[in-house]
Amino acid sequence: MTQETESPRHAGRAHKSYEFFTRVFYVNLNLSGVDVDDIHESDGQPGSFRHSWEIPVRGRCVVSACVVAVAGMTGFPAQAVTAVPMSPEACLSRSASQITDLNGDLTGAQGLSSTQVDRTWDLRDFSQTSSPNPTRYPFSLGAAKRVCIIGGSVIGNIPRDYSREQFYDNNSDGIEWDNEGYRPQHTADSPWVYQYGSYAENVSDAFDPNGLANGVNHTYLDRVHAKDIRDDCVEVEGEGFSPHTITITRSLFDGCSNFLSMRPSGTSHADAGTTDATLTIEDSLAYVRPNELGASNCTQVCTTIGGVPYMGNHVLFKWSSAAAKNVVVRNTVFRVDQPSAFSSRAMHWPAGVYENVTLVWTWPKPYTDYFDVPAGVKVTSDVKVWEDAKTAWLANDATQPPVVTTDTKAPSVVMTAPVSANNLPVRIVVSWKGTDPLVPASSASGVASFDVRYRKASWNASLGAFVQPASWRGTIARSTSINGVLGVTYCFSARARDRSGNVSGWSGDRCTARPLDDRSLTTSAGWVQATGSGFYNGTVTKSRRKGAVLTRTGVRRGSQALVATRCSTCGAVGVYYGGKLVSKVSLVSAKTARQSLIALPIFTATSGTVQFKVLTAAKPVQIDGLAS
Repeated sequence: MTQETESPRHAGRAHKSYEFFTRVFYVNLNLSGVDVDDIHESDGQPGSFRHSWEIPVRGRCVVSACVVAVAGMTGFPAQAVTAVPMSPEACLSRSASQITDLNGDLTGAQGLSSTQVDRTWDLRDFSQTSSPNPTRYPFSLGAAKRVCIIGGSVIGNIPRDYSREQFYDNNSDGIEWDNEGYRPQHTADSPWVYQYGSYAENVSDAFDPNGLANGVNHTYLDRVHAKDIRDDCVEVEGEGFSPHTITITRSLFDGCSNFLSMRPSGTSHADAGTTDATLTIEDSLAYVRPNELGASNCTQVCTTIGGVPYMGNHVLFKWSSAAAKNVVVRNTVFRVDQPSAFSSRAMHWPAGVYENVTLVWTWPKPYTDYFDVPAGVKVTSDVKVWEDAKTAWLANDATQPPVVTTDTKAPSVVMTAPVSANNLPVRIVVSWKGTDPLVPASSASGVASFDVRYRKASWNASLGAFVQPASWRGTIARSTSINGVLGVTYCFSARARDRSGNVSGWSGDRCTARPLDDRSLTTSAGWVQATGSGFYNGTVTKSRRKGAVLTRTGVRRGSQALVATRCSTCGAVGVYYGGKLVSKVSLVSAKTARQSLIALPIFTATSGTVQFKVLTAAKPVQIDGLAS
């Protein structure tokens, strides 16, 4: 085990350190520059591979097929790891003129479009979290040959509650949210680009290596980490670029709409590729997790999760006949929670070799209802298999995303519905909105969930205690609804919780009432009770007799409203409270409008009797209810 030491060019800098131990897995490597006496056999400790040799790394890599740096990964039955052309330590041991540093939390596009040969980009102190608008390519290299990319953290600012339809298809708010974390492009004669320890979160695509020559270019993604990716965790596609050889080792992809895409744009669903290239995935984890897609993106299987509709995923592999013809997947765990929302065909596995591969499948129906399972792949419904493997990976990870800031500020929340003091429909819609003072910022910030509650009161009583249904606790939804009862007032409030565990106070109440029906009013002579679908609660009380009275006792003080019909020939009523005339209400309107809400003067007495007296003769008066 060797600990990285600080070179003069890093002296005095507070930067993220890595611990490497270096192992050779192929005994026929040309080990020039290494003394035989320096080689000793591994003792096979947990996280070591079954038979390997430790070699001290001296300066930059000088072997023709260089050794691989492996951080121990407990919980994996590791059998073999493909050799990589450089180790992280060798990459960072290049001369100062060959190393480019990026430092700090930067905005805008980083990298270079000019040709980069035999260079290392040291991104261990680089992050991008605070762009005011998305940067299409936070880090990109226009022409790379034998280039190392070490470290880096790109955390996008796509609004967390945006569906795919909002951020990808519609470019919501006039902003093109589609972006990619890391985008190195090979030169035509580039034998390799090696990327180690980079982190990406909440971007459209995490890792987007582009090749120009399928038989030459080779991209290595070693110990990279992606989380909450809205489209492809690994994208090897695009017009003008060629699918090329990709090797993914010891990496975690924790939430992708699609895990890996290797195709020209617009083509997919081939069982085997024909391009002279190889895809190798070893000792890695990939979770194709449902996210909010939006109605237009749900052509197959979508569901509602935690109150959020249109939740779905894409696929494990976007594959086409132009993809790599050789596929090898070993010692890897996948997790998929539901069939593809686009096509069950998309659940296929490309033709290839699969060894010691586990698929954690949590959907109620068997995976084989959607596609065959290739030899070498075991399907289980035990989520603990995924959780244990992920925990082991994180416990041994030297490349965790940096904490950009310590979040100690609570989020805020406001109620946005109900919007009216009176709710005539049976169903009452409730909604709320939360904001976090640190958005956009680190993965620890942002509103994570809400608690919502309500209290209610009958028309002649005070508000009772708060009620909180179980499904309203810790919900990620932004709206819900309940059935309201006639004559009952409902008041709703919410609080927000962010990803760091900070909890806001409860918001102010947002209240609405379902009015009393006309049947709750006592009639004098001259009134006729009728029914009809256009009336509130399907009933109405009508009169044309001057002096006819409707009465409701026990009305509490506060704002009141009359529910009535307006029309061009309608009459008028007097409103009496405690025996005194407090208002005259004309029901005349150019157009007929049933279930009209008419505000009444605020009643000031603690409790009293309300009466509605017809003031006109031979003109229709239709009373539908009283909002109290």
